[in-house]
Amino acid sequence: MKYSSLIIIILIALVACKNNNKSQNDNLTMPVTGIKAIDDLQAKISMNPNNPELYFELGGAYYQNGGFDEAVLSLQKAIALDSTNPAYFSLLGDTYLDYDKSFKALETMQRAVGVLPDHIPTLLQLAEFEYILKQYDQSTRTIAKVLERDPLNPEALFLLGLIYKEQGEIDKAMASFQTATEQDPDYLDAYLELAILSDKTKKDDLAIQYFENALRIDSNNIQVLYAKAMFHQNRIQDNAAISYYRKINLLDKEYAPAFFNQGTIYLEYDSLDKAYDLFNIAVNVEPTYGLAYFYRGLAAEKKGEIDKAIKDYQQSLAFEPDLKKAKDRLIDLGAE
Repeated sequence: MKYSSLIIIILIALVACKNNNKSQNDNLTMPVTGIKAIDDLQAKISMNPNNPELYFELGGAYYQNGGFDEAVLSLQKAIALDSTNPAYFSLLGDTYLDYDKSFKALETMQRAVGVLPDHIPTLLQLAEFEYILKQYDQSTRTIAKVLERDPLNPEALFLLGLIYKEQGEIDKAMASFQTATEQDPDYLDAYLELAILSDKTKKDDLAIQYFENALRIDSNNIQVLYAKAMFHQNRIQDNAAISYYRKINLLDKEYAPAFFNQGTIYLEYDSLDKAYDLFNIAVNVEPTYGLAYFYRGLAAEKKGEIDKAIKDYQQSLAFEPDLKKAKDRLIDLGAE
């Protein structure tokens, strides 16, 4: 949330509104994308200016193309024409959230719940936004409304688990995530949270079991693979960690943390050229990765390439001004 279940919840909201409101939304379509789609939709709207679905689709097209102001105006028009369709509110809320207008997103979903107080996907999206804004008490109350209507709703249980986790109530969090997986055996995000919490509480066997369940559902999920790699790296099971990091980079050649973490492993073994190359890839794919510049500098310093090291330490501070160890290395090298 912005975590991976956000997209799932939004999709649930959009699909559920079709299933639960079929009489009013038989012709509802998902938003289309692309500049040509925008032109085509504007042409259709000029011929049928009172069709809310067209404004919804236009808002979706703008949203997908980063035109948030235009998306907001289009979706507001759709809602003005039909204020009973949860999909319109859902997409408007999501647009505001991605536009860094989180309180507008919250207000949108509060209004939606006022119009549709029994629509579970709308309640879930409101609870999620409240969670994002750290309004944990309000989110818990909204989740309670969902559970009154659907006592074992897995999405509600998952959100409740996230709140417990944030509040440090780890046992309650794990119980909520576990119940969510019992209701939905393919709930990958819940298995991942269970694996991470089991890892943190040193329950290694449980963590491995939960990781295996998550990878059973999606063996190529980057988040799961990265968490599993970290699990092994933290236990100095370096070959296993590297194998997961390499798989990540086969799937996503621009996932900088996997390159970076491999570099830190090779640095521990004084494989300096290999470590330097990996840190170099990390900063090339993520040019603002301050810590990667520092470690590339560290590898360069260990190789005796002091000028390169100084430049990297200085570059790391450009992105992380409070990085004390970079300042310390520059002082030791007489470059501060």
